[in-house]
Amino acid sequence: MLPGVTGRGRLSPPFRRGLGLGLSVVFLAGALLAGERPDGAKSDLSQGPPEVGRGETGSRDKDKDPSLLGELEGLDRRGVEIARRLKALAGERAEAVRRLPVLEEQLRVGEEALKEMQHALMVQVRLLYGLGAGGGLKVIFSQRSPARIQQGLRYYGYLVQSRNREFNRFRHRLRVLSQMATEHRQLLADVERLTHSLEAEQAARESQRQARSGLLGRVQGERSLGEKKVAELRQAEGALSGFVDQLGQTPEGSRPPLDLSREAILSRRGALPPPVAGPSQEKKPGLFFQAPAEAPVRAIFGGQVVYADWFRGYGLLIILDHGDHVFSLYGHNGQVLVSQGDWVDRSDTIAEAGETGSLEGVVGLYFEIRQNGRPVDPRRWLAAR
Repeated sequence: MLPGVTGRGRLSPPFRRGLGLGLSVVFLAGALLAGERPDGAKSDLSQGPPEVGRGETGSRDKDKDPSLLGELEGLDRRGVEIARRLKALAGERAEAVRRLPVLEEQLRVGEEALKEMQHALMVQVRLLYGLGAGGGLKVIFSQRSPARIQQGLRYYGYLVQSRNREFNRFRHRLRVLSQMATEHRQLLADVERLTHSLEAEQAARESQRQARSGLLGRVQGERSLGEKKVAELRQAEGALSGFVDQLGQTPEGSRPPLDLSREAILSRRGALPPPVAGPSQEKKPGLFFQAPAEAPVRAIFGGQVVYADWFRGYGLLIILDHGDHVFSLYGHNGQVLVSQGDWVDRSDTIAEAGETGSLEGVVGLYFEIRQNGRPVDPRRWLAAR
């Protein structure tokens, strides 16, 4: 523990006594310079984070949606928001913990400097006290030569000015040390508060995971729910097809034009990089890549983000427009790192792999390529591995 500071950031009793002595030194000297005794002197240093946009938590109660995908989306929205808060809290706490030893070292150095100043001032005060009130001036005026008296007064003035500067430095050091002790105390309280907040969010995250696991277990264990799942996924696939059709039919003049100087995606067919590292398997009409949670999801080619939001059955979904009526789709993301309207280059990280919107219980990425509104085999577009 830092010398002079308790576990709660308060100055220790010995150090408080030292500060009290320092204050006495300041005002004792002031009294002596004024020709007064220090009796009755008082201290004055006591002042001394297609339905709800990205970033929203969703004010409607999705948990009451009678559909399986609706219930799942409600749980996933909550999970994504908790994960976001956990990441922010962990970052705040790490920064606070990092600052603690730096501040404690500053306090230690400041305390040592203050002790040295106290010692020097006490020596001067003892000297003044020994001379008595006005003792120094009596010695000067006892000289017979006016020149010696004038010289003595000049030197005495230098001495008084020097002492005043030391007293002012001492008072400034006291204020700085008091502010540092207050900051240290606040930092300790912040670490404790952030620790409790992290524990609460982790408990909420575990509760959300258990609820999600329970839902997936029911879907896999009950035949009627399995049939309902198939019907809802078919419906979600139809909704996505209709949505991408609308994007493809949007008049060119209503969207910012693609950069015609760029290489066309059609020229890179069969040589595009995979969107995420990991094994893939066919999941018509696209591919599913198995990948660890938070693995970077990258754009297969440059283009514009035309959708980056929740989509029933696909979780957090990103759609990129690459021109030439070619779109790439990235579903089940854990986090989305781009916004609608953004422009991206090939291999830019646009999301993190996850399992939002998926009833399979497997983390990864669902990927599609659509041309002229129709899904095409992604394997014919991606480079062979």
